[in-house]
Amino acid sequence: MDNDPYRTPTVDALMNPEDLGTQDLRDRFKREEMAVLAVGCFFYFIGSVLIGIGLLDFIIMEYQIFDITFHWYFLGFILLVAGSLYLITDYGLRRFDSWARVPAMIASVASIIFLPIGFLAAPVCFLLLKNNAVKDLFTPEYQTALVAEGEIINHYGWLAVLGGLLTSVTLFLLIYWKSKGYF
Repeated sequence: MDNDPYRTPTVDALMNPEDLGTQDLRDRFKREEMAVLAVGCFFYFIGSVLIGIGLLDFIIMEYQIFDITFHWYFLGFILLVAGSLYLITDYGLRRFDSWARVPAMIASVASIIFLPIGFLAAPVCFLLLKNNAVKDLFTPEYQTALVAEGEIINHYGWLAVLGGLLTSVTLFLLIYWKSKGYF
C-alpha cells in the first residue's frame, strides 16, 4: 500500500544513501546536485576570467602596449596557473569526483579576493560545498547513479567560459581606453 494516506511519511534525510536505488538517489539529491553545478559554473567563469587576463597580460608585455615592468610576466604566469586550477577543479566538481570537493572548497575561499562577485559568491559556494548532503554526492554510489540515469540538465559550462573571456577582454579594453584618455 504505497498510497496509504494514514501512513507516516518517510523522511528522506534520514535514509542512508547506500540503501537507495539509482532513481531514488538522484531524486533525493536533486537540489544538492543543482547547487554543485551552480558552484561549478562560478568556477568556470572565474577560471576563464583569470586565463583571459593572464593571456592579455602576455599580449600587453609582448607588444608593450603599456609602460610596465618585467614583474608582469610573473603575474601573467600566476593568473594562467590559477585559472587552470579553477577549470580543473570545476571539471572534477561537475563529474562529482571524490578528489574535487576539498580543492573546490579551498578555491571558493580563495575566490573571495575577486571583488565584487567573489566577495558575494565565495561564502555561498563554500557553504554549499560544506553541506553534509553534498558530501554524499561525491561517492562511487552516486557516480554510478549519475552514469545510469544521465544528466538532469545540460551543463552549458561553455557559456560561463565565454562570459569570463568576454569579461576579461572588456576589462582590458576599459583599461586601454582609460590609458589613452578616451574617457
